[in-house]
Amino acid sequence: MSIIDKIPVGVVNIAGGVIEDAFGKTRQQYNPTLPEKEIDPRIGMQGFLSDLRERGIAKNNRHLIEFVLPKSMTDNWSSLLMRGMTENLASDLNHRWSKYMTRPEVIARSCESLSFPGHTIQTTEARFQNTFKKFPYVRNYNDVNLVFRVDGEMMEKKMFDVWSFSIVDPIDGSVGYKDSISTNIKIYQYDEDQRQVYEITLIGAFPVSISDLDSNYSGQADYHRLNVTMTFDSIRIKD
Repeated sequence: MSIIDKIPVGVVNIAGGVIEDAFGKTRQQYNPTLPEKEIDPRIGMQGFLSDLRERGIAKNNRHLIEFVLPKSMTDNWSSLLMRGMTENLASDLNHRWSKYMTRPEVIARSCESLSFPGHTIQTTEARFQNTFKKFPYVRNYNDVNLVFRVDGEMMEKKMFDVWSFSIVDPIDGSVGYKDSISTNIKIYQYDEDQRQVYEITLIGAFPVSISDLDSNYSGQADYHRLNVTMTFDSIRIKD
């Protein structure tokens, strides 16, 4: 065992790498080959705490989503209802649907979780002298997953059902025009003081997957959550 290992450690300065023993001697005094190093302000606990105080941390529960229903739904709502529902149900739903048509904040409040979309840049390889290099050629966006809390009237479920009817007709299988079945979706991020710090707009968005709603009598009762996967054409970012 060397003399270094026998040092009774009293003070440890992690950022500077200096260890003092009970007599105030540093490790460099026992081992002159170990150089003293100045503390780099870019690392260490002090720099980390300073960043936290100055910039804070983005919380994953400070979001808001906003969108209006696509043109195919607002212009042909009654006929779409009749394509997949009975006449009585369609009439009742049409009567109560006005709050969703005119108040997009109702939809926003029922979205309890979401994902800010990521993207992948596709590349192709080409030989350059004695090695291979990657060259970008297209960007692919990841689909966005939304989770909606379903209310007592199942309005969120009915809304996305009818939206899907406008995309692919449930009776004759006809497909709607892209411009009429898609919409723009805005997603906001807020800080702890409820100030908007990030805004992203999904251009040409429409649902491609609507999840099942499982129901059973076993276990503790819970509310329905509707998982919806949205695809889109491009994004626009605004600070």
